[in-house]
Amino acid sequence: MMQDWLPETIAFYRTAAAHSDYYRILAERVSAYLPLNAHVCDAGCGLGELSLALLPFCGRVTAIDRAAPPIEDLRRRAAGLSRMEILQGDIFENRPPKPYDAMVFCLFGGMEETLQIAAEQCAGPVILIKRASTVHRFGTSGSKLEHFTPAAAEERLHRLNIPFRAEHFALELGQPFRSLTEADQFFRLYNRGRDIPPEEVRGRLQVSALPGFPCYLPNRKQLGLIVFSASDVRREKESGGGDA
Repeated sequence: MMQDWLPETIAFYRTAAAHSDYYRILAERVSAYLPLNAHVCDAGCGLGELSLALLPFCGRVTAIDRAAPPIEDLRRRAAGLSRMEILQGDIFENRPPKPYDAMVFCLFGGMEETLQIAAEQCAGPVILIKRASTVHRFGTSGSKLEHFTPAAAEERLHRLNIPFRAEHFALELGQPFRSLTEADQFFRLYNRGRDIPPEEVRGRLQVSALPGFPCYLPNRKQLGLIVFSASDVRREKESGGGDA
């Protein structure tokens, strides 16, 4: 995901989501672990695509992110949805009046933050969605993401003696483009203004069958879905168990 929520990056992300079943399928997988009629928090929701996709499976969804632009965009799209609460701010400073029935952390930071938030704000299942790749898919700088993979999360839970369930699967969330010029713009944005050689951009693209989008940048995401109980996190914290 692009880290700077500029209007252009939001537009690209919205286009990708609109031409993929990624969030619908992801929400269906998450729903298997949700309590009936649950109040679910989508922590670090970004543009809220997963929050919206979860609504049919929940009693209520609270979507929260610290970045203002994606939250403002989500508020416009979710206007009139009475079962959706949208909050902008630090999740540590926006504790619910009573714990959420479940929490979802989709591509959300590190495990220590996640565990702390879950222990303080969740009553039931905690659902992590982690990307298995250790490099940014669309970047060219080789940024490493080893600490945010499913394997790293599972290792941490093992060390803390917290039981969990895990699934591993792949979903497509590629980027359609209306032109080669738009593809060049995308790569400049993703690489923070650095020009990428046109031949490198062209080498990553496929011909698209989507109407109005002749070019497509494939992105098969290898994901891990990890589920554990917030009560087990609190138990370990209270007992001082596990390997800190």
